[in-house]
Amino acid sequence: MKIRSIAEAKKKIKIGSKVMITTQKACAKDSFGAVKTGIPRQAVVIGIYEYFVHVQLESGVCESVMWMDLINARE
Repeated sequence: MKIRSIAEAKKKIKIGSKVMITTQKACAKDSFGAVKTGIPRQAVVIGIYEYFVHVQLESGVCESVMWMDLINARE
């Protein structure tokens, strides 16, 4: 099922497409340890590769996102 989803995403997503991704932000919840929280952000696809997509956030930061993570963020 996931392989089919990846194949469909590879056909739909092109360079210049806008996608939502989840970036990780670390924040200290308490003195026992830190907790990572995901923040959804909009990004523009600037590169497409076999195993990942290269995106640029609105702030100008570039990030690589695995196809599976991109599909999970869409659901």
